[in-house]
Amino acid sequence: MKILALSFLVMIDLSLLMKGWNADKAHELHLKNYIYCGMAFSFLVEIPNITLLKRQKKRRVAELNKPTLTHSSVLHHAS
Repeated sequence: MKILALSFLVMIDLSLLMKGWNADKAHELHLKNYIYCGMAFSFLVEIPNITLLKRQKKRRVAELNKPTLTHSSVLHHAS
């Protein structure tokens, strides 16, 4: 989520830079519309992703490690 927010900040900065460079061309390209559509789409995709991760964390059960025998413990029990 943080990377997504940072990428949108970079996109907004680039659009402001382009608008400052050539405002007429930036207005013709409708840069704000592309940015807002991209943000809305990403937000709609992230909402189910976040809820799925929360559900998986609630369902997570502790897994126990399988017991392992070392060479010295086998020799100690055998004698």
